[in-house]
Amino acid sequence: MAYNKTVIFQNIGKGIKKFNKLDAPTTGFKATLDAIMSEIVALYNDSEQERKILNLFSNANRSDQQTLDSIKSMTVSIIATYLTTVVREDLSVVGSTSSAVLEALFDAMEDAADSVKENTVSATTPAADNDNAGNGTVSSVATTQQCRDNNDFELTCTDASTKGSERWSVTASRLGGLGTAVTAEEFESESAGVKFTISAQEGITETGDQNNQLSNWSFTGAQKGVNTDPNGKLYVTLADTSGTRTVSCYKDASRTQLVCQGSRSGNGTVTLSEQNNSGLSGSVSVTYTANDSDIELKLEFRFAVGDKFYFSTSITAKGNFQFFFVENFGKSLPSAQSGNETVTESWAE
Repeated sequence: MAYNKTVIFQNIGKGIKKFNKLDAPTTGFKATLDAIMSEIVALYNDSEQERKILNLFSNANRSDQQTLDSIKSMTVSIIATYLTTVVREDLSVVGSTSSAVLEALFDAMEDAADSVKENTVSATTPAADNDNAGNGTVSSVATTQQCRDNNDFELTCTDASTKGSERWSVTASRLGGLGTAVTAEEFESESAGVKFTISAQEGITETGDQNNQLSNWSFTGAQKGVNTDPNGKLYVTLADTSGTRTVSCYKDASRTQLVCQGSRSGNGTVTLSEQNNSGLSGSVSVTYTANDSDIELKLEFRFAVGDKFYFSTSITAKGNFQFFFVENFGKSLPSAQSGNETVTESWAE
């Protein structure tokens, strides 16, 4: 398999350089046209006559932008043709698509220990939809060089019939449907360059009880967002008056909306009775040490159809070759940290 790194990447680099000149965020031709148009809007917007001129400039700017978009597409098409003709022949690729050629180029680069400068990729912390019926989390998203810039992900529960094995559709704004994730099982999309796991909350979680005075929590009648806060949390106080322990549960962090409460003399199980027609009752074991007013509980609620999670991926620093191939062909090449790549970045600058 023939592989001439310099010839292949210098020729492709010329096309990428042209593409980047068109599309650079602040210095590219499109950005320059936008900046000029902004100046024209400020200049010709004081009278009806000036607005007529502004309209003509606006139409011309729109046409220029469409022309630049066409040139961008043509540049990608030319590089695709170069891949499927010249590079395909050099690498003796059986397949005739750009993807097949890039896969062969990947193998050739690995054999030669070559690499392009990597993209710096990142993912946001997954967030639960405010209206979710269930409590749970999505693990930190692991990313690969296949990540797209500004790609927004939505995970939607489509089947909640089996607790702990709910099914979720996974979609991305730039790639569409990516398949089905299952609660507690790792989901990976090679094409999108992401990997994560959806987890359901199991049992009641407690924070703030530094002296471990409260345990064995149990509740009946819990309704998320009705007798808890919107996230399924309760805010607890523990107080003692002359040996009588009182546990109070509120549905707000300010501890003003009491939902259940109970007292007993000495340590042991406290029965929590409904307060203010909340519908919530329960029990808790108390081993008193000191008053405490910053205990928080998060109750378990099952996932339901329609529950959602969101996250996004982005590229904060790009390698000229890697960014171009991932964004336009969905294929990454062997990569290395900036300064360690063997394919010269300046060939595309």
